[in-house]
Formats: sequence, structure tokens, C-alpha cells
Amino acid sequence: MNIINNNPYRILGVFANAPKKEYVANKGRATAFLKVNRSVEFPLDLIGFLPVSNRTLELMNEAEAHISIAKEQIRYAQFWFIKGSTPLDDQAFKNLLSGNMAEAIQIWSEEETISSLQNRLVCYLIEQKSEQAVKTAELLYAKFGNSYVQMIDSSSTIQMSPADLLHQFIDSLGNEIGMKELLGFRLEPDTISYINAQTVGPLIDKITSEVDRSRKVEHKDGNARLNSARKLVRNTKEEFSSLKEILTTSDAQLQMIADKLGSEILQCSIDYYNNSSDKGKHHTTMKMQKYALSVVMGSLAKQRCEDNIKTLQKIIDELPPIEVNAENDSLQQKIAKFLILLDCGTSDVLTFIKDARSEIVAIKTKLGKSHAFYIAQSTLVAQVALGKSIDSLNKVQNDEFPKINGYENQKSITKLRQAFGDSWETMMILDIMDLSPEFRRERLKPNREALKKILDDIGAFSLPIYRSSAFSACARDIDVSQHMFFTDDELFCECKNIDACREYLKMFPNGSHKTDVEAKLKRLESEQEEYQTYKSARKLEDFEKYISKYPNGKYIEECRKKYADLKQKKEEQDRLKEEEEKVKIAERINKCQKIDGCISLIDSTRSESRKALRFLLDDKFYSLCKTKKDYLSYMERFGHGGKHYNEAKAKSQKNVILLWAESHRSTLITLLVIVVFFFIIGSIWGAHGIGVVFGILALICGILGFYAGEIGCFLWILAAIFGFIASSLTSS
Repeated sequence: MNIINNNPYRILGVFANAPKKEYVANKGRATAFLKVNRSVEFPLDLIGFLPVSNRTLELMNEAEAHISIAKEQIRYAQFWFIKGSTPLDDQAFKNLLSGNMAEAIQIWSEEETISSLQNRLVCYLIEQKSEQAVKTAELLYAKFGNSYVQMIDSSSTIQMSPADLLHQFIDSLGNEIGMKELLGFRLEPDTISYINAQTVGPLIDKITSEVDRSRKVEHKDGNARLNSARKLVRNTKEEFSSLKEILTTSDAQLQMIADKLGSEILQCSIDYYNNSSDKGKHHTTMKMQKYALSVVMGSLAKQRCEDNIKTLQKIIDELPPIEVNAENDSLQQKIAKFLILLDCGTSDVLTFIKDARSEIVAIKTKLGKSHAFYIAQSTLVAQVALGKSIDSLNKVQNDEFPKINGYENQKSITKLRQAFGDSWETMMILDIMDLSPEFRRERLKPNREALKKILDDIGAFSLPIYRSSAFSACARDIDVSQHMFFTDDELFCECKNIDACREYLKMFPNGSHKTDVEAKLKRLESEQEEYQTYKSARKLEDFEKYISKYPNGKYIEECRKKYADLKQKKEEQDRLKEEEEKVKIAERINKCQKIDGCISLIDSTRSESRKALRFLLDDKFYSLCKTKKDYLSYMERFGHGGKHYNEAKAKSQKNVILLWAESHRSTLITLLVIVVFFFIIGSIWGAHGIGVVFGILALICGILGFYAGEIGCFLWILAAIFGFIASSLTSS
């Protein structure tokens, strides 16, 4: 409590009734200490009970100034200890200064003197026992109030009655802890009355002042009266709540100020309602009047408020809910615009319904599917659309049916076809709307059945196979979305497949569930793509594509199994095919007797089979090589991988004649034996016989030259030489 912690007497370290010379001396001592930056303490600092006092020169001067003023001197003395002249005082202070406050209080309780009562009062305040402190103050000032001031300062000229002292004490204490805290204390009636006056009076004055200010506002200015009421409520709310906490509901003061305040708020609401053009004034006025009813307490005031609320409620019941005012205004404008539309066609009815959908769905979203106002507005749209649709269709029938002569007037048939189709689509849309049971039963159902009968009679639902179906297909394949009048949340609940998700995004491109639906659509499309990839897989490469793209896919195990089965089957087929190919190749190899045949076989074989062919043909090809050209061809066809590559390379580097001789060794040996034989025979006949032998050799070499290829020229030269020798020998 500040008035104790920073009490001037505590700052100066003296009792409240100490002579001036004591606090002057203490001030001088404290000043000396403070000038050398040393703290100073006095016995009455009561460290342990009160916070440490941070004395400064400025604080000391301020404390001295306070107790120099007579009124302030007494006020601060009421909250500090005084020194008595009895032995009990000395004993009590001895206990207090040693830290035993309970014993000090006990000692002071043994007698009732100014000092004992005053010191007990201060102890109670330090212990935060405010009620006991006030009771002690009542006793102190009742018994010793007339001599209290003289006890503090015998030279004081100030005159204060016991009541003045008590009231000053209560005011100071109320400033410290709040006057409301004192209201619950069990005190003397006069004390309670004073406390009530100090708390209730300012509150009533504040409320009265605010009511008077509000009454001065121009009553015919509706918005000004509304603002006045709001300000009145705002500026009196706390005070009125405090009054209700202080006073009982039966208190005349509370009832009077409550009726005064409530009646002014009610009058403000009436003035606002009568003089304002605000669209939401009904609900605003209702809030004001209900607040006024919660304030007033008198029976007459209550009855007036209740009557006004009852009248206003009847008006509000016929109005749209305030939260859909904007949507309802927009819808009513569209209905009014449609109703005055001249030459309305069946297609215009469809346009009207689809155009009104946004407001209908918005009202449904805010109020709920079963709300009476939503059902009423939805039914109103259907009622207007149905009436216009019937009128438009009847007009088209009356205008166009008489013009039809067989099937010659195609223009009239086209108009009728369009009108019937539009009308049937209108019926389909109305059928999915939320309508009142009476309208659905008494208006929509009979008209829909009547239209269906007409369409059946003219073959509108039959396929256009026969010429007689002049109006066929006019109402066929009409796609009416069952979700057309769904709210954002309703359609979101339907988003269980790709089509529903796409429909949601189309109907609510900026819907509250847009992010979730987009994510779900992406997931569903991915799942569908995965399924299609799996479902369409037939070949090995199809399954390889799925396994590569969806390594953790839903169908990965099935794909892996089918892939393994197909791969095994393909490998078996390839193996059998290879075996078959090898057999065919072997047969063809066996037919090859010349190098050219082998080369032709290789060139005519498919590229994927050439490897196997070369492997099988290697030995055969090499065995047919006779000339350098043959060996070079082998090296070209079989490369380094050929089994006889090195041998072929060596052969290709030899002399052509030697190579030919090696390849025809057996033939040459045979010829040599024959030649030797003929030479032996010829030698018997002499030179003529040998000449004949050379002639035979020339003939043989000439013939062989045609078949020897690379050494043909060489053999022809030998033939010429042998011929010359033969000619020479035979002529001699």
C-alpha cells in the first residue's frame, strides 16, 4: 500500500506525533549520509514488513513538505504509527521493531487508547486486513475523534469531526485498494452509507450525464440516433455493470437509472428505424431494443420494450435472414428483370435458371439445405421458370403447328423441336431443385407428366429412324447435372472420381476446397494413367515401360510376373527359332560348293541370323578358298573372329603361283607323273617323240589357263613356250 510504504513519516523515520525537531534531525542525518552516497536506515523502516525505502534528498524534501500542510499532516498520520505514553506502548513497539507484529497487536489489544487503536490499525493494513483496519478506525474516531488532531499536533488549528476523520480515512483507503473493495465489509450503517455514496453517486452521475447528452441529438436523424445509442452503451456499460454489482435489483436508485438508460436506448432505436433507409436496419434495431430490455427493470419500461420487440419481430420474420441480404437482393433483381422480359422464349427460361443458380447456391451455403427461406427462394425461381416455360411452349405450338403440312415446312419443325427440347430440359432441372412439397406435388409433377405425354405422342423420345418421327430426338440425350445446385461443401463430398473433381473445379473455380480437389484430381488421374498403362500392356516393352515408370506401383507385382512369363516364353521362342534357323542354314551351307555361293548365302541372310551363319559357314568357306582373292574374301567376311583368319592372312600374302600350286598339289603331282611317263615313252622315239610330249603339255597348259584364274596368263605363257619347243623338235 503506497500510502504506508512511502508515507512521509516513514521517509523521515519518525512517529506521526513526533515533534518537528525529531524529523528535522533525522533529515539532517540522512542528508549527510546521502551526500557521501551512503544509505541511511531508521528503526521505523520496519524492514521485513515493508519494502526497503530508497531515500533520496528529493524524497526527503517532498516528505517534509507534505507534513507541513495541516490537512496532509493528519491524512498521512492516519496511516502511520504514533507514540503513546503508556508502558504497554513501549512493550508493543519493542516487539514490533524486533519483528514480532502479532505480539505487538496482542499487546495493543489489551487497552483502547488513541495510540493502541491507531497502531493496531496500521498493523492490520500492513497485513492487508483492510476490513479489520476500517473497523478499528470506526472505533478510534468514534471514541477519540475530538482529540485525535491534538494528539498528532497540539499546535494544529485544523478542525475535523470524528465523521470527517473517518471519511478522510475511507477516501484514502479507497484510492489505494478501490472503493468497491470496501462495499463488502461488515461495517457500521453510517460507514456503509458513506461508502455507497462515494461509489454509487459518481456512477449514477456519469450515466445520467451520458443519457442527457444522447437526448440532445436530433431525433429525426436516424443514423445520428444510432451512433448516439452506440456511444451511450459504450460509455455507460462499465458504470452500469458496477452499479448492478453494488446495489440489489430492488434498490430504487438502480431501478430508476436503469429505466432511464434503457428507455433512452429504446427511443434511439425507434428514431433510427423510423428515419433510416439502411437495408439492415431491422436487425440493428432489434439488437438495440433487446439490449434496452436487458437494462430496464421497471414493469412499465419492460412492457414498452417487449411490445416494441414483438412488433419488430413480426416484421423481421417476413424478411430474408440478414446474412443473405446481398444474395437475395441480387436474386430479386434477376427475377424482376426476367418477369418483364418481352417475347420470352423457351431458351430464355433455361438462361434464367442457370443465371439464378449462383444466388440460390450462395443462399443454400449460408443458411443450409433445410432452411425455410432457402426453400422458399428456390421454389420461387422454379415457379417463375415453370410459368414462363409453359407460356413460351404454348405460344410456339400455337404459332408453328398450323404451319406444318406433312414434312415440308422444316423451319416450323425445327422451332418446335427446339422448344420441346428446352421445355423438357427445364423440367429436368426443376426436378433436381430443392422445392416445397406443395409446389412439387401440385405444379411441377402434373406439368412434367403433361409435357412428357405430348413428347411421347409426337415421338420425341424415339430414334429418328422413320420419316414419321418429325420431332424425334428433340428431347433426347439431355445432360442435366445432378450437382447443378450443390454447394461448395456438398459437391466436395461428391469428389470421389475424376469426373466429380473436374465438375467441382468447373462449378467452383475458386472454391474453399480447390487445393484439396486439385490434389485429389492429380492423384486420381495418375492412378488412372497407371491403370491404363497396366491394362493396355501386351508386349514385353509395355511391361518394361510400366515397371520403369511405376517401380512402386499398384500393379507392379502382376506386371513383373507377366513380364517374366513373357520373357521366358520369348526366349524359348527365340531359341526354337534359332535352332530352326540353324537347320535351314546348315542345309544351305551343304549346298554351297563354291566361294561365290557362300558369299551369296551370307548376303541374302537376315542380319540377325548372320552371326550364326558365319559360325557354321566358317570351316566350309575356308575349305573352298583356293586363290589369294578367296582368302582375302574370307578375311573380309569373317574378320578377326574367323577361326582361320590367321591362316587365311598367311595364304593371302604368298606368291600367286605357289598358292595355286599348293591348292592343286595333288593334280600337279598326277600331271607330273603323266608327263614323266610321256617323256620316257617319247624319249624312245627320239627328238620327235619329245616334241610331241611338249606339244601335249602346251595343249594342257592352254586348257588349264581358262580355269586357273589368277595364274591363267602364266599357264598360257607356258603353253606358248611348250608349243614352240614342240614345234622346234618335231620340225627337225
